Amino acid sequence: MNVDFPLLLIGLIGNDFNGKWIIDDCIKSNIDINQVEIIKDSTPTSCTYVMSVKNTNRRTFFHQQGTNGLLDEKHFD
Repeated sequence: MNVDFPLLLIGLIGNDFNGKWIIDDCIKSNIDINQVEIIKDSTPTSCTYVMSVKNTNRRTFFHQQGTNGLLDEKHFD
């Protein structure tokens, strides 16, 4: 995102491949991650997979709630 204002990420991520990918991508993209908390147990990072049928444009979503299920107002500054 080539924007002229600061970006920051707020939330919870798991201590897994997807969580590490998010952190690495934010660092590479200059996105502030000071308000991201990494959950130390085995709770996975939340993710959604989208399966699309090319000829009909129909989509099905598979959602893993993961760390989003733990997110609460106490996590926001």
